[in-house]
Amino acid sequence: MSHEILAGTGARRIADRRVLGWRTLFHRSENIFLAGALGAMAVLPLLEIVLRTAFGFGVPGSASLVQHLTLWVGMLGGAVAAREDRLLSLSTGSALLKGRWKTAARIFSGSAAASVAALLGLASVQFVLTERAGGDVFVGRVPLFVVELVLPVGFFAVAFRLWRHASYTRAGRAVAAVLVAAVLAIVARPPLDPGHLVVPAFLALLLATVLGAPVFTALGGAALILFWGEGVPIASIPVETYRLTVSPTLPTIPLFTLAGYFFAEGGASKRLVRVFQALAGWVRGGDGFELAASDPKLGVVFYTLDIQKTETPKFQRSINCLHCHQGPATAGVPGIFIGLELLFGLVQALVFALLSMTYITLAIAEHRQHGSGDSHSGETPEQGAASAHVAA
Repeated sequence: MSHEILAGTGARRIADRRVLGWRTLFHRSENIFLAGALGAMAVLPLLEIVLRTAFGFGVPGSASLVQHLTLWVGMLGGAVAAREDRLLSLSTGSALLKGRWKTAARIFSGSAAASVAALLGLASVQFVLTERAGGDVFVGRVPLFVVELVLPVGFFAVAFRLWRHASYTRAGRAVAAVLVAAVLAIVARPPLDPGHLVVPAFLALLLATVLGAPVFTALGGAALILFWGEGVPIASIPVETYRLTVSPTLPTIPLFTLAGYFFAEGGASKRLVRVFQALAGWVRGGDGFELAASDPKLGVVFYTLDIQKTETPKFQRSINCLHCHQGPATAGVPGIFIGLELLFGLVQALVFALLSMTYITLAIAEHRQHGSGDSHSGETPEQGAASAHVAA
């Protein structure tokens, strides 16, 4: 297939495989910047601990920096996912179609997703203009609206890339562009009262979701339709997006994801399995195999299989297994874990809980010694977002 997507590249087999020059440099720079932002989110809280413990001072505005880095990581991550055609979908209905029907379904779902992203981008422009008029300051002398520019830039980048992936032919992309332009025109100048167009819009959104539109299309599209139908400015949506994204506790989510990625890539789970196998696993010459089954009424039920060769080998229920699987190590409840496994699991849980509490504490705690440096002049980001909401 000449238009097949190369796994992990976001490029077509023939035409886009030859992407060179500025596009390749831009894609690499985008990846490096995103990785750097995620790394800064993990390093800044640790650097804050070291500096305040050893020297009595910290990084000015570190809490606000980490919170807004979450916004940048989210928006740039969405743009990269759209570039690679890896945005999550609720359904893959287009995979059941073939030929022209599949092509038409992809164009329709891609156009719907690009339209939603473009409308969110326009709403974000209104939000940023309102914040610019407010004159809030981020850290130092950097205006807050400069940091918030990532919202429209990210949404427009997602819209553009979704439009490109809607089809890999010029004719298909032209049709997708016409559909996106039609949606924007209807929203700007509805032919009927928007309240009467809510149901048809939801039906079109549902069809696009079934045909493979990304998850954010269903969520963001539903919000856009409801706000538009009630006559509420759509700029209220990025206001809430900004308020939720820069909340103090949200940075813990990408940090947990990063920690899980390091554990997975480092092979921690495989090493743990090898430890169990070496200490309490296969024993040559043992009595037999042990099988644990989870029953919704009885709990964990154990069966054994005699290792001796027989004509009709079968598993037999055994209560002898409870000598190890029920006791003080398992709090008197029959379970799969035994003492050694419980110990390893407890240690890992304590380490993970300690890291979690560290990040949460750093995210929530306010820097009392340098409160003036961490706060915006006049009002906080949340207050600025609220004022933008009122102005919208």
